[in-house]
Parts: sequence; structure tokens; C-alpha cells
Amino acid sequence: MVAIDESECSHHALEWVLDNLRESISSSASAPAASEEDRLLTIYTAQPLTNLLYFTESPELIESIEEQQKKVSMAVLKRAKETCAKRGLFG
Repeated sequence: MVAIDESECSHHALEWVLDNLRESISSSASAPAASEEDRLLTIYTAQPLTNLLYFTESPELIESIEEQQKKVSMAVLKRAKETCAKRGLFG
């Protein structure tokens, strides 16, 4: 599993894993006896939660922040999928 966020450092970590562990990822993905779990690379995108405990914010603002965090997470996941596909993995 590679934990990533929107930072370049975490994207570099994903690229490093794909470049340096490619053989073990590829061999486990193509093994005929491998279970479904063994054939998947799990990517977890994590955003720091905004601490709103100090403020009394409107539900609309909180909803807007949550929606923005979701958009960022989806963009991070899309970039990770594209990175994997460029390397011929999990395309």
C-alpha cells in the first residue's frame, strides 16, 4: 500500500514503488494462483481534516470544505491511476 496525498513528495513515493518494486508487483499480479487481493495495488488518499472545532461555522461552509476535500482526493486518485497506467500496471 502506498499512502498518498496531493504533495509532490508522496507522488514521488508512488513512482519510486512502481519503478523499484515493479517486478514483484507484476509477478504477483500475473500469478495464476494469486488471490484477487494479491493482484491489486491499494492506494489510499488521505487529506488532513480541517479542524473547525474552534469556530462556529455554518453547515454550508462545512459542506463546501468537505466537497473541496473530496475533489482534491479524486484528483489525487486520478493522478495515481494515470501514473500506474503509464507504467503498464493496473491500467
